[in-house]
Amino acid sequence: MDELEVLSETMVDFDNLQEHNLNLKNNMLVQGWELFFNRLIGPVYPELVKEFWVHATLMPKAILSFVCGQEIYITENLIRRLLGLENCFGSIRAIVGRTDWDAVYAEIFKSREGSTSIKDLKDPYRIWAKILLGFIYHRKATVSPNYINQDQQYILYCIGNGEMVDLPYILFIDM
Repeated sequence: MDELEVLSETMVDFDNLQEHNLNLKNNMLVQGWELFFNRLIGPVYPELVKEFWVHATLMPKAILSFVCGQEIYITENLIRRLLGLENCFGSIRAIVGRTDWDAVYAEIFKSREGSTSIKDLKDPYRIWAKILLGFIYHRKATVSPNYINQDQQYILYCIGNGEMVDLPYILFIDM
């Protein structure tokens, strides 16, 4: 258990970003993600998180674990219900053969050409990329801090264009 590291999210202050001319709040509200970001405010209990993962059993549709002797199931539907997104479904990744990458690149990159580098993204998408990688596709900021894959680029495009993104599915799959 001592070898596990808990990656804790920090609060995203959308109002502060808006005061600095980065209007990401509307994108977040269109997606219906307000409850998700509000749940990031508050304490994190690393020892309970570690105990959960030490005893976790991964199944196709659920993660089963025991914490303090109590059985805990996490499912995509539970995440959906907790975030109030029971009827919200949308993109989870680019659809091979049907994604217009020229349109995606023109929308999210300064050069209008593809890249895997976050620094090449337009300002709002660069901030969204940091949010996605720190809160949804969990990884440490020190691990490939400037890399964004094609599926993540597509999700940025969807966020920027008001196309729904299936957050509960992505959260569950990337646990």
